[in-house]
Amino acid sequence: MIHKIKIFIVALCLALLSSCGVKQNDEGKTNPATDVKNSRDEKMQWWREAKFGLFIHWGVYAVPAGMYKGEKANRVGEWIMQYEHIPVAEYKEYAKEFNPVKYDPEAWAELAKEAGMKYLVITTKHHDGFALYDSKVTDWDVVDASPYGKDLLKPLVDACRKNDLRVGFYYSHSCDWVHPGGEAQSLDFKPGGQWDPAQKGKTMDEYFSGIVVPQVEEILTNYGDIDILWWDGGGWYNVNRKRADMILAVTDKYPNLIMNNRLGGDYQCDLKTPEQHIPATGLDYDWETCMTMNDTWGYRSWDHDWKSADDLIFKLVDIVSKGGNFLLNIGPKADGTIPQASIDRLKTVGRWMSVNGESIYGATANPFENVSWGRCTKKRTDNGNTHLYLHIFDWPTDGRLEIPRIDNEILGACLLAGNKKCDFAINGDRLVLDIPKLAPDSICSVIRLDIKGDPVVINPPHIEAETDILYDKMEVSLSTGVPGVEVHYTTNGDSPDKQSPLYKKGSPIIVEGNATIKAALFRDGERVSETREKVFKKEAPLPAIIVETPKPGLLYGYYEGMWSNVPDFDKLGPNKEGVAYFCDLSKADRGELFGIRFSGYINVPETGVYRFYAMHNDGCNVEIGGQQVLKSKNRVIDDTIKKETIGDPIVLEKGTHSFKVDYFQRIDHAILELDWSGPGFTRQTVKAQVLSH
Repeated sequence: MIHKIKIFIVALCLALLSSCGVKQNDEGKTNPATDVKNSRDEKMQWWREAKFGLFIHWGVYAVPAGMYKGEKANRVGEWIMQYEHIPVAEYKEYAKEFNPVKYDPEAWAELAKEAGMKYLVITTKHHDGFALYDSKVTDWDVVDASPYGKDLLKPLVDACRKNDLRVGFYYSHSCDWVHPGGEAQSLDFKPGGQWDPAQKGKTMDEYFSGIVVPQVEEILTNYGDIDILWWDGGGWYNVNRKRADMILAVTDKYPNLIMNNRLGGDYQCDLKTPEQHIPATGLDYDWETCMTMNDTWGYRSWDHDWKSADDLIFKLVDIVSKGGNFLLNIGPKADGTIPQASIDRLKTVGRWMSVNGESIYGATANPFENVSWGRCTKKRTDNGNTHLYLHIFDWPTDGRLEIPRIDNEILGACLLAGNKKCDFAINGDRLVLDIPKLAPDSICSVIRLDIKGDPVVINPPHIEAETDILYDKMEVSLSTGVPGVEVHYTTNGDSPDKQSPLYKKGSPIIVEGNATIKAALFRDGERVSETREKVFKKEAPLPAIIVETPKPGLLYGYYEGMWSNVPDFDKLGPNKEGVAYFCDLSKADRGELFGIRFSGYINVPETGVYRFYAMHNDGCNVEIGGQQVLKSKNRVIDDTIKKETIGDPIVLEKGTHSFKVDYFQRIDHAILELDWSGPGFTRQTVKAQVLSH
């Protein structure tokens, strides 16, 4: 769904604005936002309570259903026109077969409600430009171009309101493969290309004023109050400030309208939208993971790679435990029916939600650092107390559930299934609950733990140091946010007790060799937290090498292909080679589906511990002296244009070292920025002066 192909070499800084309506002035400063924040909190309240929504991708692409000229088409179903480069006239023929006579909007809304969902977002226009309503600015819509000839949105909006579901509209603004001026990609994936003359003839500004702005007005005025406007585009970076402001001139009339961060123009709007991905620790802003049930958004007849209902329930709990919402997708068929596999999974999720929904709705992020048996959500009660919901996926068979000790009065505990009470007791650093030996639910059983006030979890103290390896010596600090406790520690790997050294704030531990630091919290001589451990190793520096007459810059090899992680360039032939003076992507010939290797030497100014950092989109690896010091994770699809990978520390001898950087770009913005830190300097860009070949 998100496909962007413009190379961004310079930093792209998204303004952290509290609302789309808060804009930066000419000096780059934001206007006072106190009142805006309050009004934003008010409009976001229902969304923060809802937690679970239904995404619907539906349109003409359901007719080919992932097949083109008798062959399975690459990529997701709704992108078939783009990736097969189907001419506009040929693609429009599919609309003559788009006749959803079995469409039952009442059943769709009831299914969402049965699944425990509280809102629904449907595509009003996807990247193929086809509108699911009667647009007055084009005849490329369901009323004018299909035999069905009726508005698909209004009956669904009415059914949602009848079933107490909030209504959201998805709209693809920048990306449109039918209306001239909309964004498209050329056959060689260069930015801004069209593959059919019918797509040309207008600028993007003309397309925005003639199609986008009036269609946004239509969908916001024809159906009563709409709760969500979910922006998308092949590359919303093409929506510059001018184009975004054209849209905002319409949406600003609707102060309660929630919008996601894909508007463009450096507006963050109301929520972030990681795609097919759950952030490991959540995000620092309202966020919503959107995800498919199989491997496509729009219907694809041959895609049977369905996630299990168990997995979907886990993902829902996982997302809510990290503070997010879950927008789960279905792709209806061209006849208006929903694939049975989607129906079955939604019904299973709904049965679980009918018992355990209170642990999801209005719940916020997990207060614990880590629990081995599952996840936890929490909810503040009206009287100032807290419900902790313990979601147990790995049910203990010995009848004892252990959680980290909390510094609160325990008011009670019970299973949500059957409201069976659970006894509990404090046992040192643990709170132990007595539970049945058999789990009430085969997927996930939930215990509600009621506590007085806000939770104060007695997590073990943090052990803080620049790295876990050292060349000379290193300072290590310990910290805790728990009041009324002492921190005791050891450096030889023994478990700390009340006789172990007492850590004093502001007096760091000096480590000069191999050490294993263990630390725990104590109160009145009793250990009240688990023990945290960190191992430090003293390492000899990697020897420098001698290079005769080095030349400025790095050698590079440029490659084209499709990969899901950094390929082995040693086994590939480069499309071109040359010298680059920075680790940037200016040598790339296109914006997607390419890789590049930089190789040569780096000059290290002093002997000591170094670390490399990469800001990138898809994937990047770094080697020093043949040792891999940075390796990015496999590519994930989300709306984070820049991803950061922090490398492992390495001890380097002063002098010259061999140096290699491998990068690949599959889709989206191509970005590579390389930093390093070392003795006597904090993180900074790897400059051309230290690179050679």
